Amino acid sequence: MQGARLVIAVVAAFILTAPAAGLARPAAPAPAKPTSRQPVIVAGESIPVRALRHWQQIAAATQGEPRAWKKKAYREAATAILIEHRWIEGEAKRLNVVATKAEIKESYQRLRKQGFTSTAEYKRFLRRTRSKYRDILKGVRIDLLQRRIAAIVTAGAADQPAAQKRLLDYRAERQARWLPQSKCYPQWYLENWCTFA
Repeated sequence: MQGARLVIAVVAAFILTAPAAGLARPAAPAPAKPTSRQPVIVAGESIPVRALRHWQQIAAATQGEPRAWKKKAYREAATAILIEHRWIEGEAKRLNVVATKAEIKESYQRLRKQGFTSTAEYKRFLRRTRSKYRDILKGVRIDLLQRRIAAIVTAGAADQPAAQKRLLDYRAERQARWLPQSKCYPQWYLENWCTFA
């Protein structure tokens, strides 16, 4: 069961993502301003309310409170992670960082073997967290991209404290670059992640 915690950590930290290139159908064009149906727009691409609510339910389910999925904390968690994933995807594109389908599947298989002793245990995990196979693949993709970006940012650092400082500086730069491009409908507004449209 300890291995399942590893996969849950990947799910909780990286899974709440918008459609990823090559893994989902293309998104509809984003409106100029966020709306109640497309409440978050990052760099001209919308995150629809159904995706936010889906990940709100997953956030609640991973915390053991599936009936409380409407809570503000889960809405904020889903919003922050979905926006961050868009930022990571944008940074990966900017830095020419990629994760191939083969790499994603290989990493997924490794995590699944580490996290679960049987297929039945894995299926119970998916049901309990309300996740789907494609959700897990998206999370694995974001994790791979984030690790590769971190490797680029910390390359040449003299020691661990220098590497940590580079990562913190990079995160501040990333936020300064992407926050102005991230707009939210008032109900979904989240300070430090988006601006009011």
